Amino acid sequence: MKQKMYVEFASVGERGQITIPKDIRELLMIKPKDKIAFEIRGKIVMIMKVPKSPAKAFVKLFEDEFEDIDSVEFQKRIRMESEKDIEKEISELYAAGS
Repeated sequence: MKQKMYVEFASVGERGQITIPKDIRELLMIKPKDKIAFEIRGKIVMIMKVPKSPAKAFVKLFEDEFEDIDSVEFQKRIRMESEKDIEKEISELYAAGS
């Protein structure tokens, strides 16, 4: 699903701070104390609100690429793969130490 593109402008202060324009804050529902993430793509900086759950943030970020995958199932797969990676690393560490 294509989303409408918005362009707003802000100035960078002396300490490198910017104020997110009100329209953008409202669109993304950004409130004081919310966490935001910056993604750099070439010379483009993208800003996104980070949900309370990082797994949900990851799914949300890539939802267009994974339209056919149920988000709950996808989160389970991510967790299982992470657990497998950790188990593999531990096994390799023990094998190297023997």
